[in-house]
Amino acid sequence: MSIPQYCQATGLALSTFRHRINRLAAAEAGSALGEGSGRFIALAQPAPRVQVDVVEIDVVLPDSMTLRLHGAAARQVLDRVLARLP
Repeated sequence: MSIPQYCQATGLALSTFRHRINRLAAAEAGSALGEGSGRFIALAQPAPRVQVDVVEIDVVLPDSMTLRLHGAAARQVLDRVLARLP
């Protein structure tokens, strides 16, 4: 069944169908890039390592808040930040 045939069979305007498809595609593209809210960077889940990761980082946030990360979480954040630097 073609898209126009589907729309006619379900009583949906073709323009509404296209609008919804484009909106869904944009939302999926934004979440795939980690740009859904513009405040967070999506981190991929790495394969488990046998070796112990001794990376530790402190992220100092506004209002005197410090986020301390250890091991794999620290490595993920550090790798993503370094990948974004020019």
